[in-house]
Amino acid sequence: MELDHLQGSGVSKAVLLTGMAAEDRAKELVAHYPDRFLRFTSTDVRPDEAIGRLRKSLQGGAIGLGELKFPVEIDGPEMKRIYALAAEFQVPVLLHFEEGNFNSGIRRLPQVLQADPKRRSSVTVNRGGHTSARK
Repeated sequence: MELDHLQGSGVSKAVLLTGMAAEDRAKELVAHYPDRFLRFTSTDVRPDEAIGRLRKSLQGGAIGLGELKFPVEIDGPEMKRIYALAAEFQVPVLLHFEEGNFNSGIRRLPQVLQADPKRRSSVTVNRGGHTSARK
């Protein structure tokens, strides 16, 4: 099904943004169609064991961290651990932000990136293809 969707869209290669629940399926797709799929990995970044889970997934073939969409501060301790892991593996981090909900403090991102030169080329920010209408 995933391959049919990819072929029908005209996209030659896709990055699967997979949570831990879908990791086995993503690994299967990448193994069967390495010329068509790559995968990122994601889990709730708040628990202490999150870094271990993500590290294992990176060691197992994930090429990035994300899409991370959790109620944390962009410069909070949870995200600092994520940035350090990304620098260790030299992989990108894809953040979904929505001020007050997910990865809050986006205006502080320049300071976050300035704090560690290894982070500068590894963080990508996504607001997504949808917006919340507000009056």
